[in-house]
Amino acid sequence: MVLALVLSLLTVILTGASALLFPSISLRGRKVPVYPFIPLLGAILILSFGLVPWERIEETFLSDTAVNPLRVLVLFFSMVFLSTLLDEEGFFSHLAGVALRHGGKSQGTLFAMLFLFVSLLTVFTSNDIIVLTFTPFLISFCRRTRVDPVPYLIGSFVAANTFSAFLPVGNPTNIFLTESLGISWADYLLRMSLPSLLSGLLAFLILRILFRRELRKPLIPMREEPSPLHDRPSVIVSLIALGLAILGAALGSFLPIPSYLICLALALFLFLFRLVRGILRKDVLPPLRAVRRLPYSLLPLLLGMFVVVLALDEQGITSLIAGILNQEGYSIWSHGLGSMLLANLMNNIPMSVLFEEVFLSAPYEGLAPYAVILSSNLAAYLTPFAALAGLMFLQKVREEGIPLTFLRFTREGLMVAVPALLIGLLALQAEAFLFV
Repeated sequence: MVLALVLSLLTVILTGASALLFPSISLRGRKVPVYPFIPLLGAILILSFGLVPWERIEETFLSDTAVNPLRVLVLFFSMVFLSTLLDEEGFFSHLAGVALRHGGKSQGTLFAMLFLFVSLLTVFTSNDIIVLTFTPFLISFCRRTRVDPVPYLIGSFVAANTFSAFLPVGNPTNIFLTESLGISWADYLLRMSLPSLLSGLLAFLILRILFRRELRKPLIPMREEPSPLHDRPSVIVSLIALGLAILGAALGSFLPIPSYLICLALALFLFLFRLVRGILRKDVLPPLRAVRRLPYSLLPLLLGMFVVVLALDEQGITSLIAGILNQEGYSIWSHGLGSMLLANLMNNIPMSVLFEEVFLSAPYEGLAPYAVILSSNLAAYLTPFAALAGLMFLQKVREEGIPLTFLRFTREGLMVAVPALLIGLLALQAEAFLFV
């Protein structure tokens, strides 16, 4: 047990240190991320010491169940591709331009419109895509209108990582936990809609108070037209494919075909459709760029962390964690607060992998998984390390010379994330009293 715990802690600590201090190295003129491969190295060491039997690895990765991590990855990458291709077609930039153009001369009105707009988009797509798409766009907009970009950048980041909890497709952590624990979309929506809405509303109100001075300053209206859509028919087909993928994932338990295969088939169809159309129109780059932009760094990180967590489970450590957290009457709070703390120590994806094993290792009170799901989303704006999108977001902001440091991000995030989580957990606790 001691060796498994030591190797797991070292893996987590080194991954975090790498993400903060040396996230990438230059190799032949290209930046290659370092931190995703540290969990893979930790997994190799764990397997070398025989802390996890190979039979357990084969059983986990080849099983015909929702717990199979490969199925979760296929589902996630398929959904991300559908959203990324929409971005390549200029869909998100076009909508953002429309929203910003109608913001008027009031920064307060514009901030509210932007928060609502990002929130609605995140519900049906992926928070990572929204964050990475909107960050450069907002920086450019704020420079042209001569306003402080920090309120808008933090506002969009908070909106994307709050309302991503509304549906399972909003965050890879949602997808993983709902699929592995067999949570239906109907149950998910029933339990998570109120906590997500309350957390989002409180987060918005706190942000308006925090940035009240900046948002009182005048705004130079944006006069140019929103960027045009690159290929309107492709955008329509992409939206239909995304809608069908969400519907297929929602109704997966009622269909003869697993939801991950439905989403994969739609992603492949859309790729081929756009590639053929691109050949005819001499514009094949959007689907190819969408494939290139997929978050491949998640693969070694996730696969490595799966093995690390299996080692903890094999040595009985996850059962000990479950015993500590499963406090009768307080399970929602212990799991919600504990998972937020762990997400900021080890990133929200490994944290979700760990809690999946915690939930499978011992009985738990009914709504505890929803507390972890909510926390895995809101933890992203407590510190940048809690989510990969946070690290990429802060790196992009630094490259653009925006005065948003790690310390300031965490200071602002602490004042928003903790109250937002508490009111969300309170809503879950109320649901537990009323409906369970």
